[in-house]
Amino acid sequence: MATNNKISAAEVAASVGVDLEAYKVALRTAGLKWHKQGSPWVAERGSPQHDDMKSVMVNLLKTMREARRA
Repeated sequence: MATNNKISAAEVAASVGVDLEAYKVALRTAGLKWHKQGSPWVAERGSPQHDDMKSVMVNLLKTMREARRA
């Protein structure tokens, strides 16, 4: 659920039909320095952190597509 100008991992995952848990694993694996362990995956829309979340999603989608082709 969006609050003000924030976006959550759940919203990003739902927007492209990706399983939230798979996305959160990808986010954790990316080792984003700004995220504190145990805190929600939430960023300001349009921020560098939001860009990081989108980049992780793009990479996850590419990985999923390649796995389907194999």
